[in-house]
Amino acid sequence: MYRDGVFIGKTETGPVPVGDEIAIPFGAVDGIRLDWILLAGESGDDEEHTLFSYRRATHYQEQAMQFSVENLTVEPVEVTALYALPYSEQAEPQVSVDTEPAPNILDWENSRGVGARTLPLDHGEKKTAYIEVEMNWPNAEKMELESTLGWWS
Repeated sequence: MYRDGVFIGKTETGPVPVGDEIAIPFGAVDGIRLDWILLAGESGDDEEHTLFSYRRATHYQEQAMQFSVENLTVEPVEVTALYALPYSEQAEPQVSVDTEPAPNILDWENSRGVGARTLPLDHGEKKTAYIEVEMNWPNAEKMELESTLGWWS
């Protein structure tokens, strides 16, 4: 790929018919800053120790986080921020997600649990989003939580 006559990299695409357009990402934009902060976390655990066994039951887990996007360029930009939103496919555990502001797209590109927010940003503008997640499940259940974003461990 070349941009303004300068080689910038290689990529593979499927066939593109003559006259069609294709969107190709060019990587990170200098001047757009993304910050992600884990604000708080809490869990409720019961532990039982005997001579021959150990049991740990986790009843709930809460996480609060925020992310912000800041435009440090001299031009207005539009940024689409994607973030994982936990969900349950069963009645247990119960998952509650509160976002401020709410995503303008849930299940982005048919990817369940991916929220998206398109943010128009003027020069020097910063926008912040907050996400709170609460999960509750019965005492008898063993719950193992994992996330590629590290929200749950």
